[in-house]
Amino acid sequence: MNIIEIKDLVIDYGIVRAVKGVNLNVKKGTIVALLGANGAGKTSLIRSVSGATKVKSGEILFNGQDIKNIDPYKIAGMGVKQSPEGRMILNGLTVEENLLVGAYTVPKKEFQSYYKVYILIFLDFKKEESNKHLPYQVVSNKCFQLVEHLWENLKYCY
Repeated sequence: MNIIEIKDLVIDYGIVRAVKGVNLNVKKGTIVALLGANGAGKTSLIRSVSGATKVKSGEILFNGQDIKNIDPYKIAGMGVKQSPEGRMILNGLTVEENLLVGAYTVPKKEFQSYYKVYILIFLDFKKEESNKHLPYQVVSNKCFQLVEHLWENLKYCY
């Protein structure tokens, strides 16, 4: 079963064609890498899946549902999340505050389990509860990204 299907995708920025006729299928449980030179359209492709970049033509299906040009917050609510390059998170907040901001899509009944995951992974980082108030910079990007993805109840991430 394909969790993501991209068919004949075309993305333009004004008169510049960034992506031309891309086809991609991502099966559930697989890991896919997009490789290419600078300017090849990798970021545009990823941003189109999350709704951050508008598509001129083609199809983007998530679990069979068309998500092309849908608002990013609606796509995120479906379970498609993007971890931006360079950890584009809220710099003035602590790790815990950043994760709480990201928890707005977590249903209340699931919140406690995700908070426990946060406690187990993040607080184990330094073995002290007081660390949850440290700036996010003290946590490795990989540790933070793991907590972030678990927190968001991902169905698909990239």
